[in-house]
Amino acid sequence: MNNNSNQLWSKSFTVPLVNGANDKLIIDFNRLRFYGAPKTKKILSNDAIFANRDNLINSWKNNFIDLELRDATKIGWFNTFTIFINNADEEGIDLPSKSSVESWERLIVNQARAGKYKSSTAIKYFSIIKSLHKYFGYPYKEWFSPHALLPKEKTFPKYGYSDKELINLLKTLHKVFHKLESKISKNISQYIPAKSNSLNNNSNLDNDTEISTEITRCFSAAAFIFSYYTWGNLSTILNAPKPKKIETENGKWYFAEVEKHRANKFVTLELGTNNDLTVPKHALRFINKLLNLSNTLCPNIDNLFIQRDKGKFSSLKGSCLYKFKNWLAREFDIIGDDGTLLSINITKLRKTMSSRHLAITNDPIETAILLGNTPKVLRKHYSQGNEGNNRKQLIATSMALEEAIRLKDIQKGKKQAAKRLNLEILPYEEFLNKYKKTGVLQPQITPIGTGCKGGNSKQQKTYNKKMMFNNLNDKSQKLACADILSCFFCKNQVIIEEVDDIWCLLSFRDSIYESQLDYASYSHFYKSRSELIIKIDNTIKLIDPKVRKKARDKLQNNGRHPLWPEKYNYTF
Repeated sequence: MNNNSNQLWSKSFTVPLVNGANDKLIIDFNRLRFYGAPKTKKILSNDAIFANRDNLINSWKNNFIDLELRDATKIGWFNTFTIFINNADEEGIDLPSKSSVESWERLIVNQARAGKYKSSTAIKYFSIIKSLHKYFGYPYKEWFSPHALLPKEKTFPKYGYSDKELINLLKTLHKVFHKLESKISKNISQYIPAKSNSLNNNSNLDNDTEISTEITRCFSAAAFIFSYYTWGNLSTILNAPKPKKIETENGKWYFAEVEKHRANKFVTLELGTNNDLTVPKHALRFINKLLNLSNTLCPNIDNLFIQRDKGKFSSLKGSCLYKFKNWLAREFDIIGDDGTLLSINITKLRKTMSSRHLAITNDPIETAILLGNTPKVLRKHYSQGNEGNNRKQLIATSMALEEAIRLKDIQKGKKQAAKRLNLEILPYEEFLNKYKKTGVLQPQITPIGTGCKGGNSKQQKTYNKKMMFNNLNDKSQKLACADILSCFFCKNQVIIEEVDDIWCLLSFRDSIYESQLDYASYSHFYKSRSELIIKIDNTIKLIDPKVRKKARDKLQNNGRHPLWPEKYNYTF
């Protein structure tokens, strides 16, 4: 044991880097100067044995600095290299040598077979050490095995959020952001540190901790919302400068250019009014509030997203987002479809929005451009959708196909599936004509876009007295009964196969999903409304594809039907 190891530690063997989450880190080559590559803390505690190989380590350090790799990659490579050095020292093998490489390969293969690493992780480790030997100028082709030491394992895609999960997360994020933004804006002087600000006593420290936490949480929530609107990845969001605001014929636009380090290119984050990609007005209000707050708190910092620590402002770090998402899940008890705590994740947001856009447009080129990726990357990582939604589609499809195979006709199969679901689907004119002929008085539409063949019932009269929908519709048009939540369980219901009516039904469905935030818990909402949602989803899948697509496009482009505007969910 060398009792003077702390005196041998030298700052000249350290390399400052910044990881992908904007956190400043130092990789310490002093560790390689001691047997087993111990942690820096151990060296400074005089608990390390000097290996007397400074010339070799200095050469490695200089070559490492010259590597044309982004900092985050260098950090990962260095950590893997310390494992390699530790193994060679434990085996008593000289460095560098073919024996050290062979010992390393045996170690990783054995650990992978024992289940410590996945096969893909082990293969990555082989690649890193092989690449470093190549960069350091060693005969890597002779030293490393030319054969594949481990088979490639099958990779399973990660899915995006379901509609329910996405609405739940976004509502919570908006709630956190707007509440904190309002509080900070109303008391802005408390959040901007004065030049003479002192943090020497405990009361000042406690106050600053609370202020810093509120600012950091506000901008962390904003970062996730911004990612949802722009599809930006983690490094792009964290490095995003304050966007420029321009006025065009089409309205207001915000845009910012950000370097995407790993791809070695610049991507543009844009948010504004557009004829093809409709952005809701509340998105523009959000970015306006965010930009104003960032400019007010930190006019001298270029980054849009900021944090405050010990009285000083700096750009937002990835570690803050990590702490925030854990706090969010814990504080708001957000539950996913699988019954576990739901965590917000930027990658899953990108997967969710890109798979949605791809499903609507069926245009992989446009979707890839919006993501800032190639179509190949889109196919591999971003086209899986949501596992739960995919399963529902398969169930509905299999039901229709089962009937189609039995009846040897797709359209007959769909009709039979509708019959099994106890549904009647008719165009509007046919609906009116059919039930007028059968003696039903005034067949009418309901406020959810379906038809009612029940005539002038008591419920209908009560509804028209209580609910004031007439200001949104033709005065001569009366709506059916008040018990709209029971329509899908009523024998008098008829599905109207018209674009505007299906648009209304889709808007009603969105309102139901929104209402889950008014329930005590997700399980309470699921117990109350799951059967209705399943019936609506099964119904929509049986609508003529052309009508269904036009209705969905209308919902996407025009927003909800006037009968079901945004935030109109209190009736549930």
